Amino acid sequence: MQVTTSEIGKFTLQENINFLKESWTFKEIDSFLEDVENLITELKEGRYKKYPKFSKNIHSVLIGNRHVRVFFRIDKNQITLEMS
Repeated sequence: MQVTTSEIGKFTLQENINFLKESWTFKEIDSFLEDVENLITELKEGRYKKYPKFSKNIHSVLIGNRHVRVFFRIDKNQITLEMS
């Protein structure tokens, strides 16, 4: 399955990283980025049903030691990431 990131998702990911740089260690930030990569891998493999639905075609998951909620929209063969 194809996974993309919306423009808002790209912006909020960068905003989250900038915020985390102020209060987290580099190791914690690396772990957060690894969580993002692991989520993308799971979504590409079609393993999204384990994440709770937020609405009809939108699911969400907490990453980064459960500090950042990621929303993703499922449309046919594409998943679009929206960070929050």
